[in-house]
Amino acid sequence: MKAKAHRRSGARGAVVWAVVLLALAVAGCKQSSSGGSSSSGSGSGSGAGSGGVAGKAPAARERLVVHLEVEPAHLVYMLKPDAWAYRMTAHNLFEGLVRIDPRSKAFVPELAESYSASKDGKRYTFKLRRGVKWHDGRALTLHDVKFTFDRIFDPKVSAASTRASLSGFVDKVEVSGADTVVISLKQRSFYFLQALASVMILPQHLMKSGDLNRHPLLRRPVGTGPYKFDSWKSGQRIRLTRFDGYWGKKPAIKDIEWRIVRSGDVALKLARRGELSFLPRLQPNLIERTLRDAQLSSRFARVRHTTPGTAYALFNCARAPLGDARVRRALAQLLDMQTIIAKLMRNSVERVPSLFWKGDPNFDASIGAPKFDPKAARALLAEAGLRDRDGDGLLEAAKGKKPIKLTFLLPASSKTTRRWLAVYREALRKVGVTLEITPLEWATFLARVREGAYDMAALGMQLAGPHTDLYLQLHSSQAKDGQNYGRFKNARVDKLLVEMRQALSPERRKALALELQKLLAREMPVIPLFSLSETGLVAKYVKGVYASDVWYQLRDWSL
Repeated sequence: MKAKAHRRSGARGAVVWAVVLLALAVAGCKQSSSGGSSSSGSGSGSGAGSGGVAGKAPAARERLVVHLEVEPAHLVYMLKPDAWAYRMTAHNLFEGLVRIDPRSKAFVPELAESYSASKDGKRYTFKLRRGVKWHDGRALTLHDVKFTFDRIFDPKVSAASTRASLSGFVDKVEVSGADTVVISLKQRSFYFLQALASVMILPQHLMKSGDLNRHPLLRRPVGTGPYKFDSWKSGQRIRLTRFDGYWGKKPAIKDIEWRIVRSGDVALKLARRGELSFLPRLQPNLIERTLRDAQLSSRFARVRHTTPGTAYALFNCARAPLGDARVRRALAQLLDMQTIIAKLMRNSVERVPSLFWKGDPNFDASIGAPKFDPKAARALLAEAGLRDRDGDGLLEAAKGKKPIKLTFLLPASSKTTRRWLAVYREALRKVGVTLEITPLEWATFLARVREGAYDMAALGMQLAGPHTDLYLQLHSSQAKDGQNYGRFKNARVDKLLVEMRQALSPERRKALALELQKLLAREMPVIPLFSLSETGLVAKYVKGVYASDVWYQLRDWSL
């Protein structure tokens, strides 16, 4: 095969593997911010697969029935990313050149049989695995790999997130011979493989014709993974079935059915009747109800998954007075997040100190979350020149200036966020700052945030792996057309972010990460809020249950 190349431009967009603005994390907070499990972090809850009252498994224990609360638009998540489509299909139905091992967190070959990097770290060579078949029986070839990257980098294809996650790294993609893929990088990057692990290879022979954005295979996909698509009844269920021609280890469970049930109450009723095997996440009020339900407690174990990522409040640093780090720190000290988590969120999530995920090997546990301290906040605001100059109880930047009023945007669907913002608004009122809470429909919310038409906003960031890369969110070069929606600019932060991408030595990366975390705690471009945790229920007849950084590995479960 003649070598072909695709050279990259510097396109930018929302990134799926380090994405802000996830409905799963923020807009759906009332559903996804579930926790309170007997286990912690990314571990599974006690009791799963360990005996107890077994109950009757669906379809004579050949089928795992999973509660799906939101029906995805399609199943090819690289196009207009959808968190549930990713969970359902990534490394289950579709596969990539590499994947993150769910237990060791190491990058391991998947559709690539092996891979190697050049000494300078700017050239990766992948050897394609032989004997891999698509679910329709056709053999996987280099044409499929090349086709996938060409489509990702095609601006006409709605793959902005995946495109952006790769464009910062990839210079060109070449294929040669029968089994060799060479990806050349613009500069060496520690994060490249993490981004690559989210790229699922698509079948050229089935998807090369027509508009990929509206292709019929988006809703009946064909992949190479251990499960193949079986059927989709809109509003009812999506079913995957074991692929007997899979190149690797066959999964123990024959069928996985995703039962579409939008009501958590209805889902619990189905669980009591034995019609559901796994409920991945429960609303906080439902968690408490399950604790009091003897029938559910006897048949199900609670499990908890913490997604690599963070919910946070973003500051628009381009707007006065938020350009002053003292003001940002003061506003952080006026948010009593710990009490909010305990009283409003029923301890369903965990307070976090920074944007660095606690599972990151370079996470600095010595940096605490901003403490609620109104007295210290008042002092910082005064130091920054914000005082009540006319005795009306409101702070002004100067005599004759209008009182400080901040607009806080949030998705309209996020009832939990509205509740804690009401508490925050009262705390700000007591020091003389007015907070205007502005719920918006999702599309309008995104547009306002991207345009910078806000003072503060509720966002979330989800990672595809354990390593935290904040370049797209915080580097000043991303403030205009990238994802630095807070317009944050700091020369030292810029330098650290670049060096962290290029540093391959673990020791060097750790030193850079520790300095960056301390600097961000002082500069406070965002207020870190809480982890993205979910508590669910899994039937006790299900065995092999464990959660990983990349969600639950259903392919490893058995009944």
